[in-house]
Amino acid sequence: MQRACFPSRGCQQHQSVFGARSRPRTRSCALRTVCSCNSSQHEKYAVSRRQLGLLVGSATLLSSGNFWAEAAEAPAALGFESRVCEFTLSNGLHFIVLERHNAPVVACHTHARVGAYVEEEGGTGLAHLLEHMAFKGTARIGSRDWSREQAMLQAQDEVFYELREMKQTAAASGSSSSISAKMQQLQDKFTQLKAESDELVVPNAFGSMLQQAGAVGLNAVTSHDDTRYYNLLPSNKLELWFALESERFQAPVFRQLYTEKEVIAEERRARWENSPIGRFTASYLLQALDNPYRCPVIGFADDFERFGSHEVREFFDRYYHPANLTITIVGDVDPAQAQQLAQQYFGTWAPAPQAVTLDSNLLQLAAERLPRSPAVTMGPVAAAAWQGSVTTAAADGSGSSYAMTLAHRSLSGNSSASSKGSSKGLWGLGAGAAQATPAGESDPFLQRTAAGPLLALGYYRPSLTGRKGTALEVAGDILSGGRSARLIQDLVLKGSCLSASCSPGYPGELHPGLALVSAVPQSGDNLKHLSGALQQQLDRLAQYGPTPAELARVKASARTGLLSALTSNGSMAGLLASYHAVSGSWRGVLSELNDVETLTAAEVAEVADQVFHRENAFTGMGLPL
Repeated sequence: MQRACFPSRGCQQHQSVFGARSRPRTRSCALRTVCSCNSSQHEKYAVSRRQLGLLVGSATLLSSGNFWAEAAEAPAALGFESRVCEFTLSNGLHFIVLERHNAPVVACHTHARVGAYVEEEGGTGLAHLLEHMAFKGTARIGSRDWSREQAMLQAQDEVFYELREMKQTAAASGSSSSISAKMQQLQDKFTQLKAESDELVVPNAFGSMLQQAGAVGLNAVTSHDDTRYYNLLPSNKLELWFALESERFQAPVFRQLYTEKEVIAEERRARWENSPIGRFTASYLLQALDNPYRCPVIGFADDFERFGSHEVREFFDRYYHPANLTITIVGDVDPAQAQQLAQQYFGTWAPAPQAVTLDSNLLQLAAERLPRSPAVTMGPVAAAAWQGSVTTAAADGSGSSYAMTLAHRSLSGNSSASSKGSSKGLWGLGAGAAQATPAGESDPFLQRTAAGPLLALGYYRPSLTGRKGTALEVAGDILSGGRSARLIQDLVLKGSCLSASCSPGYPGELHPGLALVSAVPQSGDNLKHLSGALQQQLDRLAQYGPTPAELARVKASARTGLLSALTSNGSMAGLLASYHAVSGSWRGVLSELNDVETLTAAEVAEVADQVFHRENAFTGMGLPL
């Protein structure tokens, strides 16, 4: 019997520099942290920067047959570096081009350093919504009559904001029958305008133009850290892709916005609010973290309902501009031609006056404080709310505790950096690490749920950028990277629990978050015993480090993983873009591989000792109904 500890977004296995990340595990344990969609489908994936390759590569290869699989063959050794060409336009848009002339196909990947992490309070879900809207076309693409549609969209916005203001007034002062009647009139008008404007829309026009030209795998994915858009297409259609990609980002039309909001709202209800494991996940994150990682990528319902085209446009103009994007093209491409097309189609793109550049400064990321749970110093009001998350949980799993937790989400506000400890302190030695540790353990988060019993141990850790982060990833692979990993061998296969896993980059990697160790016990009455067994495994790794055989396995897997990524144009496009966005250079993928190959057992033990100690953990227990 196998049960999912947390919703797995599809539980697909993905390629990475870490080969162990690409191998099927006995258990997958990824929380809902990523949203992906295309013009006709909305699915979930558990993916991180190191897990990026197979999301782009294998998914498209599997869906498109042997022709695409022939796009590249694995080289005998790493030798692609000399074939990489990169350039930056005067507006800051960076391009990376990798020539691979095995077959007449190319993979195109647009990486935006715009994820849910940059959303402000009250604006959760905008990054994911914009990902959906990026497929809606432009004034020239997707409209039967733009002049009429434009007027319809403006009228629709006017009614939406009037209706929103009226609802807010009614909520603040109490509604009357006259207000309710007026609101109903506006709602009917709004519905009519939506229906009339939809008649002027050419459905899926943007995607159809690419698909008719032979493109496959057209999709996008949003996480806390970034948003990525990708597809594969015949190389002789590269200019078509340039024309369409540049137009959708320089002149987007947010048509069918309110219809798409309804689609996402239904997605949220299905995967979060009406899902026992989704409610537990959301509640646990809200209690465990006090930085933007605590908010779901899909957003909170009360925030989402307030969004109109003004908020969407403001977010887009603020973050979607050339300096925040990296574009990679891998396959049968001439770098000189690619540069000429880039200049032709993207060269005149200028950022809006309110544009903000998101620079991944590794030193600043390393210095960000740990997002420790406010439960350590929780006041009486918050404590009552927390207690309510256990006592008010509906026996039928209807979600009352979820709604209660969201209502009190502002209680988990930021506290001072000095009381939390900085990431620099945790990654430091001796006194620094001790200063980062709070005085004593926090109380566990308890919630009765139909998904129980389950156990989550979230250990606070800094950004996973740099060598220390790589060491923590290696520790995660030693713990749960395949059937030979420690948690699987010592706990799962011996019957101590049904499943166990370690996710070092949860729910994101770029900023401080959690190294999540989760498990499902055999029964609901041994959660504390299982917690102790897991901690013993972590303490043993911290005290003695990995064995030579374990370290050799991870190192071999890392190189194998990169070699496997080289077999796919899509995988390489994703990896090169992601590493450039995070580390400042696509060569970061090679640097990380070198870090893995040169890591010592002592380094892995040191990082495990700094992170996996009980006083650094926030415990969540899903109690059976």
